[in-house]
Amino acid sequence: MDATHFVHHPRTSAMRQRLAALIGAPRSLHTMFYFPFSDRENIRFDPIDEPMGAAGDMAWYSMRAVVEYLAPDALEDIKVFAEWDPHSGAVIRATGVLQFNAGKTATFDVGYTAGAAVMELTVAGTSGVLTQDDFVLDWQSGFGFDNPDIQTGFIHRSGLATRNDFAFIETPSERSQHALMIDNFADLIRNGDAAEREIWLSVTEKTQVFLDAIWQEIQTQTRASPAMTPQVNMREIP
Repeated sequence: MDATHFVHHPRTSAMRQRLAALIGAPRSLHTMFYFPFSDRENIRFDPIDEPMGAAGDMAWYSMRAVVEYLAPDALEDIKVFAEWDPHSGAVIRATGVLQFNAGKTATFDVGYTAGAAVMELTVAGTSGVLTQDDFVLDWQSGFGFDNPDIQTGFIHRSGLATRNDFAFIETPSERSQHALMIDNFADLIRNGDAAEREIWLSVTEKTQVFLDAIWQEIQTQTRASPAMTPQVNMREIP
């Protein structure tokens, strides 16, 4: 099991249960998760103790969203681009695309290099689209945020709907998602439900499999600082 808060919020199960009715068959998922962060004393900037850097830290949530909303059976192809910190050598940004079975695809863009907190998710299906702008830590009471006036939910749109026609579907919760996580895991221990525990272990394993594939792809690339990378004038290429 793992400490992924957002899957314990009622919003996640509400979206999953209504995917078919609202958007038909899910075909693609895009996530963008950035936090402005530059503390090189932090373990995230230590390639020895935390070799996966921003990829391991943040792409985990993107891959968990893939497991929750696309539910693919197998990864068929992958391409990832990474950026390394020129001082520490840590991975500070990663962008990639994954192709799964049944024609499903996912794109992700994560890191520490944007100047704002970004937590966007879009699931596109054959008859509509669902979006969130706080999929990792909800603005209302996600770990690190406390905004009681901001309602948690997701946006549904279809056809040629303009912004005025977007529908915001609220998914209220009396407790924060990190508190719900503790409640759920404590209940699993108290109740001894082996089948339910196996479900949580399985989705964690699937998430890690996709994250490992991202890391393996990143490791195939050459780490080069901007000073070491040759500058090519595209106009000179015949």
